[in-house]
Amino acid sequence: LPTYPFEKHRFWLASSQVQNMVDGSGMPSTLPVSPVSDARGHGPTIMLTGDEWFLRDHIVQGRKLVPGVVQLEWARAAAAVYFEKGLPVQLEQVAWLRPLEVDGPVQVRIALRPEQESRVHYAVYRKMENGEEEIASQGYALPMPDQDSRRLDLDGLLFGSEVLVEADDIYRRLSGFGLTYGQGLRSLGQI
Repeated sequence: LPTYPFEKHRFWLASSQVQNMVDGSGMPSTLPVSPVSDARGHGPTIMLTGDEWFLRDHIVQGRKLVPGVVQLEWARAAAAVYFEKGLPVQLEQVAWLRPLEVDGPVQVRIALRPEQESRVHYAVYRKMENGEEEIASQGYALPMPDQDSRRLDLDGLLFGSEVLVEADDIYRRLSGFGLTYGQGLRSLGQI
């Protein structure tokens, strides 16, 4: 990033790179969510093949599982479209009920059901081979009108921390527990 405001170098992605990263709705194309649920809770569906980067990079005990953070992003994106206010969305009372395993083509549905005027219940479902749906996670979404009031003081959290663990050591330890993270999900620097 530039450190001097009048520096002549550009640090932005070319528009063609951005276009490849984002679909027409402004959501990342790697986490596809189509708009919007109807009043009965029928919501956006996603067809997974098993070859998505987040599945290749998230192997648990040898099984490809949709990471919890991906399910959160699906819920957030679907709720953002539902609320249509352009406000950030807050998720609360999140519960992961069972792993969402993808061992071949799988259809996933995000159901949204209005609970109160400014709150919706969301659920992430996997369509089983017999046509039944199995719930993977659920929670509530609501628009967040003032995002500045909830910022964390990261420097304050780090103050007094005596032990730092490097990312390679963290991922090596996680691998020992059967959690294999590929490059696409390795965002830690140190803890």
